[in-house]
Amino acid sequence: MLMHYLTSNMRIVKFTFLWMLLVPVIIMAQSENGKWNRKSNPERSLFNVQSVQRLSENPDSIKIDLFIEVMYDLLQFVRDGKMFSASVELGLSISRDDSQILRLTKHLSAATDSYEKTNSRKESVSSVFSVELEPGDYDIHVQFRDRESKRYEKITDELKLVKPEQGIVNLSDIMLTRSTEINSESNVPLYPLVRKVISEKIEVMYCYFDLFRVQPGEITELSISLYDDNDSTLYVDSLSVVGGEILSSYFMKLSMLEVASGVYTVRIRAESGGSVTERLIEFRINLHGLPGSVKDIDMAIQQMKYIATEGEIRELEAAFPSDRERLFIEFWDDNFEVPGQLINGKMSEYYRRVEYANEHFADSRSGWESDRGQILIIYGQPTEIERSDISVQTAPYEIWRYHYLNKSFLFRDDYGFGEYKLITPVW
Repeated sequence: MLMHYLTSNMRIVKFTFLWMLLVPVIIMAQSENGKWNRKSNPERSLFNVQSVQRLSENPDSIKIDLFIEVMYDLLQFVRDGKMFSASVELGLSISRDDSQILRLTKHLSAATDSYEKTNSRKESVSSVFSVELEPGDYDIHVQFRDRESKRYEKITDELKLVKPEQGIVNLSDIMLTRSTEINSESNVPLYPLVRKVISEKIEVMYCYFDLFRVQPGEITELSISLYDDNDSTLYVDSLSVVGGEILSSYFMKLSMLEVASGVYTVRIRAESGGSVTERLIEFRINLHGLPGSVKDIDMAIQQMKYIATEGEIRELEAAFPSDRERLFIEFWDDNFEVPGQLINGKMSEYYRRVEYANEHFADSRSGWESDRGQILIIYGQPTEIERSDISVQTAPYEIWRYHYLNKSFLFRDDYGFGEYKLITPVW
């Protein structure tokens, strides 16, 4: 019933979705893969964090680099003569067993003579906190404060440190970087790719890592491989290392000439004296301004069925792969125009809702295809949700109320398997 009404009234749905994006909604942030799970503001983060576990000369401690990046368009710049400047304060606190063991603060500044750059999502200011900790469980708090706008944000997460095995050969985590320039004070790359997202065409990128060898006098073979999301190998290179220190840091070049938009994996492999170890890192190339929640363009096109006609979807699916992303973006900009935004905000909001539905409403179908998922994607989060009392001997139900629309939707789980069906009419 629901899908029949949606497909036969697509113009109404498009208008409803466009209008509903103007209404404030509360959607939980996505849980990112890796060591950091964002649990705060669901809107775009004011800063990005990546933790990289290094190798330490001290066998009883673990070195951690916490890279922090702030894009220019999220900073408050002020004009001073011909220059525009911004200033931020970063804070790191680490606690263990509810006791704070470390607190560090840094002040960063950015300056440019170009007003256009103050709104750039390519330019950024970055820094790193480098600490050594004993193996164990820690609570990490990273704070950001813009000194001009007074905007503040904190990211909190748990960090579990396990002492690495000291075999014949070992590798640290991999850091992606745009160049081989090094910060001499902290021995880290000057231009790290903290978000692991590339939004412009580049010819080369570098992988930075630590290499530990028990016997540095023996030959260690290093190799680097680049794979796409179909596990096809796009690039391979190797390096033979002999001599030097037991613990050293290296760059390996990664050619980007043959890659287009998509998700890719880099593998660094080290072999010495019959011992082999490897590390992986994933990154994404986004040349057409896609929101970060869109990982698969083909799936994203299918998920447009609540705001696009079947004909529009078929046209996108039939396009050549090299044109598909461009046409996808053009559809959103033509139908849901947001002037002056690099990434269409309405598209970003739509796919945030899709992601939330997938995380919370999956049953026999994907969350975005469920009845609750469909209503969430079109209307956003309800003002109020009434759920059945577990003591009541009736089928579980939920009533979603949208006070500002004077609408309510009743969902019921008739069979007790968590598959809530829409009972009331949509409109």
